[in-house]
Amino acid sequence: MKTKNLLLCSTAIAGAAMLAAPAHAGQTQSGDNYSVSLGGRYDYSFHWYDQDVSTGKGRGYGVTGDEAEIYVRAKAKADNGITYGVNIELNANGDDSGATDEIIGYVENQEAWGRFELGNNDSASDRMLVQADDVLAGRGGWDASEWEDTLNQGSALITSDNSRMSDATKLIYFTPRFAGFQLGVSHTPDSGVNGRATFLDNDGSFEKVWSFGGNWEGKVGDVGIIVSATYEMGDSEVNTSTAANSSANGGTSEEDLEVLGLGANLTFGGFAIGAGYVDFNDSGLTTAQVTGGRDAGKYYNVGAAYGMGPWKVSAGYFHSTISNTRPAADTEADFYTLGFTYKLAPGWRIDSDLDIIQIDNQNGGVGALARDNDYMTLIVTNRFDF
Repeated sequence: MKTKNLLLCSTAIAGAAMLAAPAHAGQTQSGDNYSVSLGGRYDYSFHWYDQDVSTGKGRGYGVTGDEAEIYVRAKAKADNGITYGVNIELNANGDDSGATDEIIGYVENQEAWGRFELGNNDSASDRMLVQADDVLAGRGGWDASEWEDTLNQGSALITSDNSRMSDATKLIYFTPRFAGFQLGVSHTPDSGVNGRATFLDNDGSFEKVWSFGGNWEGKVGDVGIIVSATYEMGDSEVNTSTAANSSANGGTSEEDLEVLGLGANLTFGGFAIGAGYVDFNDSGLTTAQVTGGRDAGKYYNVGAAYGMGPWKVSAGYFHSTISNTRPAADTEADFYTLGFTYKLAPGWRIDSDLDIIQIDNQNGGVGALARDNDYMTLIVTNRFDF
């Protein structure tokens, strides 16, 4: 089971003070004083699939190197006890859209004030929320990516995300864990900026985004428990200076970002159970869409797993609903998954998922456009971690 990181709650002024502390100590410098490590991951997958809506995706099988990354970690510690460094994840696949996946600089003192991160990484809310996919074996069901390459999904909501920020450039802070509790917060000035050197504004994304998260981790008897709650909010950044959105043409307004997440994991011996719920409210929709009855969607998921020694098995279920503009029916997705993991040797394991997905009204249309899709896939992955 993966435990999702730390948390935050402080001001930018406090962050700046902490970030300045290593320099004031006069004990840090670059070069040989950093401990640098190199690692990575490579996934090679076989997948077989079948679906009712097969346009453009009808071959039925494929092989992919769907995940290939190189990790560089540089770490040092000042005499005042502050640890600092840089983490870089480099994309190694030839068809990746960018050279890097995530890159951050950080400073931390877990005994005193926690951890600050600067750069491109998932938001505090995304990293604090636990859901059912955190306990699943195999590829993680709906949290995987391989089925996305072959499914004609339409507008259906199938995701494990509870944040719209992804790896946009941000400031993140996590408190120390105290009595089982931990808090986290991140601020993203512009969700459309991901490591760019240029300054963007009014580009149609979200701005001034705050992501909050909190969880409690502990034990009741022999049962391990993690419960979590997250909230993300931000302003719409629709470009009203364009002709299409100008006030002379009636204007185009867009709903602000608002995402709520709840989740829990339980463990007992070799067993694990998880559940999650996320509501995107009206995030990013136009006023006309909301007036017509549409929302940005919501989902819930449940799952259970059992593991012993080198192997683990699991089963999970995911359901999402998007309310469409009347009179169209809702777009709904049901995702059933069976997962299996076997560790063949240190750094080498086999992951396998059997996924069944049923989508009703996959494109949000009415009449002849209200098309359904039933999909099934078997994915077998060799995962190498080095």
